[in-house]
Amino acid sequence: MTLFAYGTLQDPAKVLTVVGTGLQVQVLGGGRVHGILYDLGDYPGLRPSAKTADTVPGMVLEIDDAALARLDAYEGVPDGLYVRERCTVQMDDGRATAAWVYVYNRPTHGLRRIAAWPPPRG
Repeated sequence: MTLFAYGTLQDPAKVLTVVGTGLQVQVLGGGRVHGILYDLGDYPGLRPSAKTADTVPGMVLEIDDAALARLDAYEGVPDGLYVRERCTVQMDDGRATAAWVYVYNRPTHGLRRIAAWPPPRG
């Protein structure tokens, strides 16, 4: 199955730290989804958007079921911090593909909107 990563999980080393060894994780390439990205401090949060101009860059990962379960726990899905939803990813090579994405599940009022992760600091 595929997962669209737009934040800390874009780093393959971080993904392997979270899921452990022996589980399938492969980078399939870069892409974009329709959404708005917010700076939550140490990590970002994505909220869907229907506006064509609202896109978030990231990476598409191929993962197995065991890796997905561990990533759900890491992303706070059991606590409701994020929900996992299906999305359409426009790949950098022009293809479109379906993937899971973690959607921030808290209010965004007062949060700083950013174009990509990591955000520019300063």
